Amino acid sequence: MFLLPHKEVIFFDLEYTDSSLADAAGVLPEIIEIGAIKVTSELLIKDRFEALVQPPRLDRFTNFCYSLTGIKIIDLEKSLPFEKVWNDFARFTEYAKLPLLSWGVESDIPVLKYSYLKRNLGYPHSKIVIDIKSVIWAFAAINNLDIGGWSLRTACKYFGVKCVQKHRALSDSMAMLSLLNEIDKFDGEEEYQLIEI
Repeated sequence: MFLLPHKEVIFFDLEYTDSSLADAAGVLPEIIEIGAIKVTSELLIKDRFEALVQPPRLDRFTNFCYSLTGIKIIDLEKSLPFEKVWNDFARFTEYAKLPLLSWGVESDIPVLKYSYLKRNLGYPHSKIVIDIKSVIWAFAAINNLDIGGWSLRTACKYFGVKCVQKHRALSDSMAMLSLLNEIDKFDGEEEYQLIEI
């Protein structure tokens, strides 16, 4: 049985404004959605967190962002800004206590840290971060599996994991957990069927 090395962890994902608009001065995208699940070491869901976040500049929420996520600008206009959401998320992660797991930490963690830094809020989360993408790819390499790409979508398609909503933070967090459950069941003899997601 696959066991995580901590009693509880946080699987999380972010959606954010158009990253192509980031400038040379180091301005990163702004968070528009946070989704997370609190999971036990046995891969059981204990709690969920989901929040839309109003970015400081709605003009950076482009048609590309809408087509990717399906989030409507009117929903962001009604949402709370990061200043009003961050503490609920930090409390959900039990501040620095619980490790964070994400798909491709090289993008989500810098955006999360940037969101706190630009508001002088400090960084209230654990420094322990686990990249689920690396876990899946290490598993694939060890078992000689050709997943066919680096995206969460590609891995889900390979292992037959359905995503309820593509590029939505809570759904993507659930997909990461489902992937770990799939590799937990792997015995080297599965014939995975590619599915459309």
